[in-house]
Amino acid sequence: LTPSHNTTLWRIYIYIFVVPFTTNMGCCFCSCISIDTEIEINAPANVVYSILTDFDSYSEWNSFMVESSKDTVDLIAGKTVLTNKMKPGGADTDGMVFTPLVTKVEQDKELVWFGSGPCKGLFDGQHSFKIEPISDDKTTVRFIQSEQFYGCIILSCYCCMPCIIMNDTEKGFKTWNEELKQRAEEKYKAMQSSTE
Repeated sequence: LTPSHNTTLWRIYIYIFVVPFTTNMGCCFCSCISIDTEIEINAPANVVYSILTDFDSYSEWNSFMVESSKDTVDLIAGKTVLTNKMKPGGADTDGMVFTPLVTKVEQDKELVWFGSGPCKGLFDGQHSFKIEPISDDKTTVRFIQSEQFYGCIILSCYCCMPCIIMNDTEKGFKTWNEELKQRAEEKYKAMQSSTE
């Protein structure tokens, strides 16, 4: 696929190392599964970023992450906690709510959050977004959406994990990318029309 397509780059790593426990379990194996998707958007980075970080408006356009909100006025790395509701299986599912911590904020360039299951270290996820200008006039960008899954549970269910990702997460990320592209390009065109 050319860069203009909404692409998914699969990277499945098995990082095996010993994690000590103070219980009789002794140790377990851990691993990482990484998904990277990208799409070209014909809009400047500041337009794309403004839509990405306007969490209260997610319900208007995002069919994967259907609701989102933050507990601080400004996005602050290491402090802001999001409340996200996603429907990875589509509109007919009840959805899942999780509360990740924002770990990196770079205006118009990058946003990263980190979330865990009930027991941190068993199943964790780091979700990141990068916006990279790719045209000389900086009106076209590459939008990269990635997720890294970590934890001891991943190795134990390694055989079924790729299937789950293919059916739900990959589809959701690609839909999210397409919907963001449409909203950003429409907003940028409206901005250009208003200045003519």
